[in-house]
Amino acid sequence: MANENKVVTSLTAAQKQDFEFLIDLATKHEKSDLETATEIIQLAKKLRPKAPRVEHKLSMYERMSKRAAAQAKQTPIEALPRSHANTPSKKSMKLDVKKWLRAPIAFFVLLPWLAFAIYTVLIATPKFESQAQIIVKQPDGASTMDASMALLSGFTGQSTSSDPQLVKAYIHSQDMLDYLEQQLSLFEHATNDNVDFLSRLESGASREDFMSFYQSSVDVYIDDASSVITISVNAFGADYTRALTNAIVERAEWYINSIGHHLANEQLKFVQGEHALVEKRLSSAQSALLQFQQQYNLLDPLAEGAAMQQIAYGLEGQIAIKEAELKSLLAVMSKNAPQVMATKSALDGLKAQLVTERSRLAAKKDNMSVSEILSKFTDLKIDMDLALQAYTASQVSLEKSRIEAYRQLKYLIVVEAPTLPEDAKYPNVEYNLLLAAVILLLVFGIGKIIIATIRELG
Repeated sequence: MANENKVVTSLTAAQKQDFEFLIDLATKHEKSDLETATEIIQLAKKLRPKAPRVEHKLSMYERMSKRAAAQAKQTPIEALPRSHANTPSKKSMKLDVKKWLRAPIAFFVLLPWLAFAIYTVLIATPKFESQAQIIVKQPDGASTMDASMALLSGFTGQSTSSDPQLVKAYIHSQDMLDYLEQQLSLFEHATNDNVDFLSRLESGASREDFMSFYQSSVDVYIDDASSVITISVNAFGADYTRALTNAIVERAEWYINSIGHHLANEQLKFVQGEHALVEKRLSSAQSALLQFQQQYNLLDPLAEGAAMQQIAYGLEGQIAIKEAELKSLLAVMSKNAPQVMATKSALDGLKAQLVTERSRLAAKKDNMSVSEILSKFTDLKIDMDLALQAYTASQVSLEKSRIEAYRQLKYLIVVEAPTLPEDAKYPNVEYNLLLAAVILLLVFGIGKIIIATIRELG
């Protein structure tokens, strides 16, 4: 005690006012002389009563003093019989257990882990998983048509890259959830009172919570290489899980088939309507041309007009020949010669016939001349030709559209039927307990590091 008083009393007034000096001095004596270190820390506490380092050291010195006092009261091991020296007493064991249970690691790690283990092993309701594999395919139209038409239509027989994503989106949609609720009472299954409180859905859950619960229970995986869609469904009960998976596959098949037929029918319906308009236009043009021919009693006005014009041109040529012949005869004969008279008579007849033919060309029929009839006929003929060309093009488009509509048809093929699970997949007891232990220890260690850092900085 004299040595302790000497250390404390030897301090100068300036040293007693230096907080850091007192902390270092106490640290220096805490292993060799605990009482002196305690008195020095008391001096530091007077300077900074709420300093964390002072509180920490005082608490540590108090524990060290109690530990030393307890060791001093214990009976030395050498004085005990050999049988008692190797066997701890029941009282000391109880004290060690109580002390260990008060430790932070027991409170923050062991007890939460035990609670989680009890829930996982004894309380958690088993969940079963059923799987099914499907794929979306298109018909192979190239094998049922001409090679050139197959190339023109672009048939491949494979589904597009968006088809699996479309199936996945529909499986996770509200429409699918409504169908499953109608067929299998999914909400009643999810809120069953026999299911543990953490796994089941609350009976008063909203529509959004029900959708989240359903989406978390149904997993859809798409293989990018093969486009195979794997559907994994989790539910309570093996038979119900398979029934749920089977309902999802059947509804997805109905959806794919319905949208394929709907798109094909709508596309073909539109093209057929356009083709009907073109066909009506062609029929009207043909009727107008036929009515015009019947009205003027003409099979082909163009050919008949050309024939009449050819006759007029022929008569003009014959007249020119007769006039030349008549001039030659008058050069050697008198006007009253029989041969000259005969030539004049023939020439007059040709001229009269030419006047008749020209009058026919200029004559009007139903207030229309031959040229007007030819012009009207030409217009009607052009309209019919254009309508015929449009009809031909529309017929080709209709055929191509029919093929394209056939190509739009898609079929969902079941690669693997929904399986019937025998063992519950969830909860995975070993994995969950190990993961929980690792996480709790990790969080506890991080917390200890943070607290120690705060104390050092304080």
